Amino acid sequence: FFSYYFVVVRRSIKKIKKYHHFSSTPWPHFSDASSGSSAVFAAFFPLPFCLGSTDGGSSALRFVPVGTAGAGASAPTSGGAPPAAASAAICAACPPAVMRAAIAAVAAVARHATEARTHQLIEDLVLMYDKTGDDADHAAEKERGLAAHLALELSRNASDALSRHATKIIPLAFVGRFDETKSCAARWEEVWEENAAGASSTLRLYLDEILSACAQRLGSAQYRIKRQGAAATAAAAKAAPDVCRLRSPEMLNGLLAELPGRVWEGKEALPGAVADVIEACPESCVEAGKTQVIALLVQEASRKKATYRKAALAALVRALAALAPRVSKKNTETENVPENAEDFFPAVMPLLRELLGGNAPESANDTTLCAGGTGNTVAEMESAAAVRQAEAKTNDAVADQCLSCLAALCAGARRDAARTNAPECASLALAALSPEHGWSRRAAALAVVTACATRSAADTTSQSTEHETWLAPLRQSVVACAEDVRVSQLRVAAVDALAAAAEALRGSPKSETRMAFVKQLQAMRDGDRAPDVRGAAGKALADLGA
Repeated sequence: FFSYYFVVVRRSIKKIKKYHHFSSTPWPHFSDASSGSSAVFAAFFPLPFCLGSTDGGSSALRFVPVGTAGAGASAPTSGGAPPAAASAAICAACPPAVMRAAIAAVAAVARHATEARTHQLIEDLVLMYDKTGDDADHAAEKERGLAAHLALELSRNASDALSRHATKIIPLAFVGRFDETKSCAARWEEVWEENAAGASSTLRLYLDEILSACAQRLGSAQYRIKRQGAAATAAAAKAAPDVCRLRSPEMLNGLLAELPGRVWEGKEALPGAVADVIEACPESCVEAGKTQVIALLVQEASRKKATYRKAALAALVRALAALAPRVSKKNTETENVPENAEDFFPAVMPLLRELLGGNAPESANDTTLCAGGTGNTVAEMESAAAVRQAEAKTNDAVADQCLSCLAALCAGARRDAARTNAPECASLALAALSPEHGWSRRAAALAVVTACATRSAADTTSQSTEHETWLAPLRQSVVACAEDVRVSQLRVAAVDALAAAAEALRGSPKSETRMAFVKQLQAMRDGDRAPDVRGAAGKALADLGA
């Protein structure tokens, strides 16, 4: 048994000796032997022997038999560094090939180690990966990479020993899959795949440990760890919503608690994680309240940082779609939105009014400024123009997200709320349908028209004449989108808007507005050059019975 240890580790150490024999760089001196990597290697290398320098800092190494001495036994070293520190120096200074060989040796020895030593190794591995440090701390990053590599080698070569510590490794592997370092995340992903028997069943077994690991990272002071905790929490909800349903309020509250405060780097992942949990488990909002959750997302969407605002608006759209009651498209004559459903219009509309207020095209003066820029040199003017162009592009994306938000809001609105807010929604959509805007914004505005008209058609208590008051002003703009030959996606969106508007006016068959919508659908069915547009128009006419 001792000879097995000797052969396995000796082969790895030979590579280390060969490398350092020709290296002019001496071994680094480690005065702290209690660091994560030192503790890991100290758990095994001193088992039958340990490493030590032979000549006061020279690069040569030799084996020092220890016999039955424990992990903390001393070994003759002339440089003053303990054996564990020498092992840590191997990982810090050796090239990747030598490091891989050393880690493989540790995993091979762990296969036959005692339970006490295996337990100590796993504890050190967990501490190594959980090591805190600044976001730019390269030493901590190496420690996390070493922990992931060691866990993978243990999974490959000492799976039986690792399985006895599944409550430690499985949660770590789950959250480690979302590490910001791709190589580290890939190793944890492999550990998870090799040791997890399906996401749902594994989460069911280790849900408490996994959620505890997620919450610990979410509450960290390090931004990279916060991002990891948010992504892991959302992944748990998406992977097994039935398993996480009872704990989903706790998961959502943990994410919501991190929303207020400054916009730190990478915080864009946090609103998306909130939306993921709400989509997977809508009942997660029971404790916090649906309106309060929407209000928090609206508050985040009002931030000034453009990228974060876009992320928060995207999350708001998804949350509205998940929380709002849906109207059946198969039977629009049946009102299936309960009257006690929460009304999100008061919470969301102030933000949409503010952000969609800039829908008007740029004035001539603004265009001149964009073309000429500011500054005294050509480079300064070009730089200013590039900045303005980037801002305009961001504003366009924000406007598109706002219109998507408005469409989701209208689609599941309560009957009285939809009737009250339909004229204002139509007005905002009309401003966005201006030909000066890009096709994506116009398509988003058409989605608003479709949602408003579909919701109005399901309201059996209102008259078609009420709908025509806000649909008639949209006729010219919607028809113009339907006749735009440049983008077929825009014309497909126009088909949906025309069909929904015609359905909302079904009670007024002789309405000029309705007849204009049906006529345009017929023209698209018969004469549009795009097959998908012709097919969509034909299906819409069949549904209308025209």
